Amino acid sequence: MPSQYLFLTASTRESGHLGNTEWLAQQAALHLPAGAQATWHPLARMQIPPFVDLRHTAGQYPMPEGDMRTLLQATMACTDLVLVAPVYWYSMPATLKLYLDHWSAWMRIPGVPFKDTMAHKTLH
Repeated sequence: MPSQYLFLTASTRESGHLGNTEWLAQQAALHLPAGAQATWHPLARMQIPPFVDLRHTAGQYPMPEGDMRTLLQATMACTDLVLVAPVYWYSMPATLKLYLDHWSAWMRIPGVPFKDTMAHKTLH
């Protein structure tokens, strides 16, 4: 099976204004293994709702909709996850942090083997 790279860009620059981090990621993508496929999702242009912790009330989470479903499906389908984020003095952009917060929900969606699937991926 060919490698499936998911590039999640966390820059908050306006569309069409390429920053150094995204440019570097694009240069790296030019050197992916033969046959590898790359999917790009700009997090700043996606509808990512605030994360609400339902563990102690509902106990489980519903299947996400819209852009969140797109991100879940892309995350589950990739073999390699590439987080493309500028360095913000010991932190990361809010869009990336919010995406990662939703992993807590994705681990608790009935019928979605998120934890088992993620254990076999490579994070870059």
